[in-house]
Amino acid sequence: MPRRKEVAVKKDDTLPADIADLIYADIGSGLENMTADDFAIPRLAILQSNSPQVDKRGEGYIEGAEPSMIIENVSNGTFDGEKGIVVVPISYRRTIIEWGLRENGGGFVADHGYNPSLLKELKPVVVKEKTYMLNDKGNQLIDTAEYFVYIVDGDTWSPSVISMSSTQMRKSKRWNTLIDSVKLTAPDGRRVSAAAYFMSYKLTTVPESNEKGSWFGWDIKKNGKTIDLEFGKNIYLEAREFNNQIKSGDVKVADPVAESGTTVESEDSPM
Repeated sequence: MPRRKEVAVKKDDTLPADIADLIYADIGSGLENMTADDFAIPRLAILQSNSPQVDKRGEGYIEGAEPSMIIENVSNGTFDGEKGIVVVPISYRRTIIEWGLRENGGGFVADHGYNPSLLKELKPVVVKEKTYMLNDKGNQLIDTAEYFVYIVDGDTWSPSVISMSSTQMRKSKRWNTLIDSVKLTAPDGRRVSAAAYFMSYKLTTVPESNEKGSWFGWDIKKNGKTIDLEFGKNIYLEAREFNNQIKSGDVKVADPVAESGTTVESEDSPM
């Protein structure tokens, strides 16, 4: 789990003065034996009108949660979707996520990695007058784009994962194009692609619709160079380290969350 190693500890004036020195001396105590296997990187998702977190009568309700908000699925913290969040992308991958049908209880089943051949095994099945492409277990397999990112908020930043599928795959392709468009001039004069984490991005949520319904999706814009953020040098160096941890397989991620609680019917259906 990445840690902010190079940021000096700021004095917290809310701490009791008589034990403040002891509290600072104890920083990190009790965490010595925790490794990457003991943490799970949280995931970000957009709350929709039928998300369980916005149902005031449901067990999954979160006080104050509303459609269009961005939710982090470990702490259940929310962000204003209109105001948005600043993120630094660290790494990208494609994967196939297996989901149970909503009619059968729904929920995450498995992450298969990027194995497109699995999609060729799907067969049309009619469930409650709707036709779905399902595997032999009666589940859906959804082609998904995923981004490891840092969420940046002033002098703090934390890792998370953003998943995009269905209609949001188009947003993923646009984001990839934005990331790849950032070029640097190498010492030998060649124009080369900068690291994904060279640039930060502003992510907000926007209303979208088609003939099948309406929902909230991502809107992604460049926010500026990572090194120009507050503590930007620290963020860049830790992003570099985090990227190496991802490559080595030392990063554990929380299970995916369905953004709307609905079943994905096709590439043109709502999230």
